[in-house]
Amino acid sequence: MPLVAAALIAYAAGLLAEFGGAPFGAVVATALASALVALIHHRSAAVALALLVACGAATARAADARSARCLVAAARADAWRVVLDDDAAPGGYARGTLTDDDGCALPVAVFAAAGRAPAGHAAIVRGALIRSERGAGVVVREARVRDDGSAAALPALRAHAARAIGRTFGGDSALALALLVADTRSLTPELRDRFAAAGLVHVLSISGLHVAVIAAALLLAFQGLRLPRVAATAGAVGATALYVAMIGAPAPAVRAGTMLAAAAASRLLQRPTSPWASLALGAWLPVLLDPRAVLDLGFQLSVAGMASLVASGALARRVLRARDDAGGP
Repeated sequence: MPLVAAALIAYAAGLLAEFGGAPFGAVVATALASALVALIHHRSAAVALALLVACGAATARAADARSARCLVAAARADAWRVVLDDDAAPGGYARGTLTDDDGCALPVAVFAAAGRAPAGHAAIVRGALIRSERGAGVVVREARVRDDGSAAALPALRAHAARAIGRTFGGDSALALALLVADTRSLTPELRDRFAAAGLVHVLSISGLHVAVIAAALLLAFQGLRLPRVAATAGAVGATALYVAMIGAPAPAVRAGTMLAAAAASRLLQRPTSPWASLALGAWLPVLLDPRAVLDLGFQLSVAGMASLVASGALARRVLRARDDAGGP
């Protein structure tokens, strides 16, 4: 296994230990002691891996402390600026991000009682704020919403795409919204149950497969325009990155986009790349952007699934090579 994959495992172990409630001092002391022993035995790679465990624990602790400070600041305020991912209207709820001047960014669900604001816009929200039962986000109930007139580029682009999908697909837009812009709010319980019964419920959330299909379609489109190979590949990677950012950068999609970019760079540079290293890079970027991504079940399943594919491919090649060496059928 490449060192970059081992480094990811060490860093993730530190994150999980701290987020999981392990004593911070014990984790760091154990990691530093392991690094010292490895240093005495001149094992530089082991030293680096032990230090990465400590770095992961420190990063998780810092993320927890920052979330706590942001929650305290939000609880003291009587109004909040929220960048909306969905339209806010009386009687409904909208997802978004609560921001402030200190750089805090908390996931928020707004249950609107009065006022309206379109998706992609920033809104001034007042109401009863409580901490969400999931993660480090918050919920605002009985919210009074006022559009402040400013728009955020990527959420606005996503909202525009969602409206275009609604006009194009009409009554069948719920499934298209889920598959194209990661908006599953319109899916009926009956449709979810049918996908679950077929063992395909995972298809309803944006995953590596969706990103790969979109990247392949973009690459074919650019090649159809007779762009040079480098320009077509760079354009497909860039457009895929924009798409992933537009839908909110879910961790599995970021993982897939990073792996696709690594594979494209490898082909253009004509340099072989270990699939383990590519997977590690793809798994590391979401965790660097948001350390709490390591706790996300979808991200865990995405990484575990890809690891299974890489491992099974390596095992199959080894078995076939052994059979050929033995002169078998």
